[in-house]
Amino acid sequence: VLSKYVAKEYLKKNNALVIEGGVDRNDIQKKVVKSFNKNSNEKIIITFSGALTEYNGIRTLLKSFEYIDNKKVKLNIYGNGDLKSEVIKSQENDSRIQYCGVVNNEKMRQIQKESDILINPRQIDNIISRYTFPSKTFEYFLSQVLVISTKIPSYPDEYLDKMIIAEDSPKGIADAIEKAINMDSKEKERMINRAYEFVINEKTWEKQANKIYSFLENVLNG
Repeated sequence: VLSKYVAKEYLKKNNALVIEGGVDRNDIQKKVVKSFNKNSNEKIIITFSGALTEYNGIRTLLKSFEYIDNKKVKLNIYGNGDLKSEVIKSQENDSRIQYCGVVNNEKMRQIQKESDILINPRQIDNIISRYTFPSKTFEYFLSQVLVISTKIPSYPDEYLDKMIIAEDSPKGIADAIEKAINMDSKEKERMINRAYEFVINEKTWEKQANKIYSFLENVLNG
């Protein structure tokens, strides 16, 4: 199952194993050394990629910029969905927000890699967040860029020290963005490295397949 809540609430009398997903070895980028000392005039690029829907926290993300005074911050939004028109309209009120359309996965990975912050503002009280796992988390971690996310119910505890956790509100998202911008470069590097190493060491499909094999072996021998 993708979430512990599926097992807890629907498979009470059955053995269950949580597998959030995995990454292909071919998608793992080489470790890079990044400089976190940006020129004072450079833009701070925050990137969101995914479905433009209510449960993905798009409205919350857009409203968060009402609490951010920093003029260097730029939010680039990629994707499609029901709230596309709202994203496009938001550009009229805040020039720091830009709708960038849809790009292929290879291009998106490059864009993520060149960003300063990757953000996942998914609603925590939405039923989808309870029973699914956002696979983009792996993609974000592999980009070797600082990640901000709400504390999605389906996140196991082992994920929480690998990103900045934001409260699920416009002010909460804004506070997390400010924290990310002001984070000490060494602390930022450590968090990014923890996330990257976590995925390549624990979440490849080979590792996940081994967990499934051991689980089946225990069931059959149980």
